[in-house]
Amino acid sequence: MPVFPILNIKTNFTGIGLRYDSGLLVITEVTQEKNEGAGSADLISGYLTLGYRFDQFLPYINIARQFSTDDNLRKDNITLATLANRQRNAYSVGVKYYLSSSIALKADVTYADAFGNTTGGFPPAGNFNKANQSVTVYSLAVDAIF
Repeated sequence: MPVFPILNIKTNFTGIGLRYDSGLLVITEVTQEKNEGAGSADLISGYLTLGYRFDQFLPYINIARQFSTDDNLRKDNITLATLANRQRNAYSVGVKYYLSSSIALKADVTYADAFGNTTGGFPPAGNFNKANQSVTVYSLAVDAIF
């Protein structure tokens, strides 16, 4: 069980994933994270990605869900609840362009919602702590395998 010494949090991580890639791409994963320590949350996360390769292009969609399972432990401490409690759904659409077998460019748009009474796992800022907020994240990236 690894320990994060700065936060003094012990973590136990369990996950299972599957990948199928023959032109049609299917990736799915489910994880459970059990944490022991102040301000930490036990989490369940999962996602499903579907895509299809067209030569060097790989358009894809992704749906994901994450939620904390022990919110009742922080119900009397609003600061810890704000930092640790989370729930969210995320929906992504994107495209990868392979420059070579080890380098790709990626453009992605992700919409996250259904935060409930949490920040959705995003850092709290301003009025963002209100329930049922949403966020859209646009990203451009270079993926490289060394």
